[in-house]
Amino acid sequence: MKRFLLYYHTIKHLKLKQILFQLKYRLIKPKIKSCSRGKVLRRNLQLSFPVRGKASWNSEYNASFLNQTKLVNTEKKWDVNASALWLYNLHYFDDLNVAESAKTVPFYSRLIDNWILTVSHDSHSVALDPYPSSLRLVNWCKYIWRHNIKNENWNRSIYEQSNLLARKLEYHLLANHLFANGKALIFVGVFLEEKLGRKLLGLGLNIIKQQVAEQFLPDGGHFERSPMYHNILLWDLLDLIFLAKKSQGLITESHINIWQETAVKALNWMDAMEHPDGGIAFFNDSTLSVAPTGEEIKSFAKLLGLEANWGKNAPDNVFYLKNSGFISVVKPLYKLIADIGDVSPRYQPGHSHAETLSFELSVRGKRVFVNSGISQYGNDAKRQLQRATKSHNTLIPNNSNSSQVWGGFRVAKASKVEQVSVNSEESVIDCTIRGFWDLNRKGNSHNRRFSMHEDGFSIYDKISEDGLSCVVIFKLHPDIKVLKNSEDSVLLSVDEHAEISMSTEGGKIKIIDSTWYPSFGHEVPTKTVLINVDAQNLETNIRINNARNQ
Repeated sequence: MKRFLLYYHTIKHLKLKQILFQLKYRLIKPKIKSCSRGKVLRRNLQLSFPVRGKASWNSEYNASFLNQTKLVNTEKKWDVNASALWLYNLHYFDDLNVAESAKTVPFYSRLIDNWILTVSHDSHSVALDPYPSSLRLVNWCKYIWRHNIKNENWNRSIYEQSNLLARKLEYHLLANHLFANGKALIFVGVFLEEKLGRKLLGLGLNIIKQQVAEQFLPDGGHFERSPMYHNILLWDLLDLIFLAKKSQGLITESHINIWQETAVKALNWMDAMEHPDGGIAFFNDSTLSVAPTGEEIKSFAKLLGLEANWGKNAPDNVFYLKNSGFISVVKPLYKLIADIGDVSPRYQPGHSHAETLSFELSVRGKRVFVNSGISQYGNDAKRQLQRATKSHNTLIPNNSNSSQVWGGFRVAKASKVEQVSVNSEESVIDCTIRGFWDLNRKGNSHNRRFSMHEDGFSIYDKISEDGLSCVVIFKLHPDIKVLKNSEDSVLLSVDEHAEISMSTEGGKIKIIDSTWYPSFGHEVPTKTVLINVDAQNLETNIRINNARNQ
């Protein structure tokens, strides 16, 4: 019965379109069709999109993705024993648009030739899945435009791949996958001077029009509530604006205007959610070295003439991102970012974690309290751990999750925000959620109040049900050292000039070993301050001493 309810509370949120396309793709598996045209024409455009990232291939055909390096057998359909995500990265061809690619054009051109020969018609390869196909098509178009390459065989392959993509659009998944599909169709629609090109351009523009309106919220945040995916989708949007402005009128001003307005809001959101070190906060599926950095995005935006309201890291600011459910508080000594929102979107919560009411903290520009981050996808114990409430800086009753995260990308009953109060003048945030459904079918409520001051803040936690074994955790960034601790206090070293003192009323402190996951395939040992809650209430006081050794 428990398993049935898990499926029921997961499936009931799906859109009918998702269910129908899931059934369709299980029954009908579109195959790539060879192009019978004598010659495939492309438009005579020469464009140079901004480059980013580092090369993943070397000249010996070793490829490094997700912090794993493997030899790619390019003679046998690029056969590699690796995870699905590693193989997806292999077939994205992101290397075509890194800075170093200009120096090794012959090598990358041979890779494309080899891929077309050995992989492009392999119906069993994940290379032809819609998502890697979408990213690959965009990367090929950019590469060809940058170097003004005239290659009939490549044009033909782009024709064939895009024709397949148009018949495999990810309506069963929606969200960021469908956005990537739509972007690819627009790129190919501008690339091909063919009837198919015009068809794909129209289809892609229609998809992106719908998805921009749905996926980017009024406060600028992407609706999957992941800073990592927000930056990925924002870069996609900037790519589309750049292409539209260079497309010789193929994409109208009405599309460009909407994209630009959306991008400016998204830039502001990104700025508010960044740590002072310029990196993303670890909420939901987020980790470093995947998405474009804030610096790269800001540089691209400046190139496009987009003016955002920068300064979200300026002191004495409180930014309540109401639609996406985050709060960002900046004081002279620290920046605090907290999740006070619901799981979103309910029909596609694959990148959501059981993390509501968790927070991250930077002091003097350095990360101090961090959520765990992620190091992999999949459906194993580590994936479950990284999505669990106990991997986030919040309260955990009876080792349970605030939302029922399960599988690799599933959520059944999600926590629900019952009330939020934000007093910007007093820097007080008060939020109550109902969740932890495995403990009580009606759920338990957790109230958390942040009260911010110039030199620190206090957190007040209260759980509705008595008799639960509750802990509150504060995961430390690996660079933060524990100087001393007792049952009711702990002293942390931030750097040579700053210390943090923590004290508690209503709980007992201990330091435990834990792990931080700063990127895929990478884990770093660290410490966690764990507070065992005596009853239903806990007060944690955090003070920053900025005069150490001065």
